[in-house]
Amino acid sequence: MAKTRPLPKEMLCPLAIYALSQRKYRISVILYSTTASETEEAELEIKNPITSQGLANIIIRPADLSRMDSLITAQTGSVTTHARKEFAQGLEFRLARR
Repeated sequence: MAKTRPLPKEMLCPLAIYALSQRKYRISVILYSTTASETEEAELEIKNPITSQGLANIIIRPADLSRMDSLITAQTGSVTTHARKEFAQGLEFRLARR
């Protein structure tokens, strides 16, 4: 498993503010590039310090550059187009990893 590093406060604070400012889904997602295909996303929950009620979430999601490269360089066709769309939606909505 790849070694993870904590997010610096200069990145974490704006992500928390963004997540807390959302009306419907209090979620903030940040993508990071990686070549390690076995990486998984991490999720941080922002809680009320008094009640411990969950207020918002920050999701740190890997973007597999090797997979992205293979999709970009593949010949265009209906299967490739579908795979590209699924990969992009997976980055945004986490519907599919591959």
